[in-house]
Amino acid sequence: MRYFIALVFPWLTFFTMGKPLQGILCLLLQITLIGWIPATIWAFASISSFNADRRTDKLIQAVRPEDDVGHRIDRQAARRRAELEACLAAIHSAN
Repeated sequence: MRYFIALVFPWLTFFTMGKPLQGILCLLLQITLIGWIPATIWAFASISSFNADRRTDKLIQAVRPEDDVGHRIDRQAARRRAELEACLAAIHSAN
């Protein structure tokens, strides 16, 4: 669907991807008849990049879901708990 929008209204494609400044710049380029072709090419390239970024983000989340802030806190808490248990074990073995 985005590719059809990019062919007819290249500037609108950028707004659907959350890039309003690029959309305005593309609209200015598209106003001239000669600029329509570069604007369309730019929109197609941006869609391709946008889709690649989304695929990469999905892969990163699938491989490393522990990158969320909540998981880091849990990992730090587990590390502290292990250190405390090691200290307690050392204290108990000394007695």
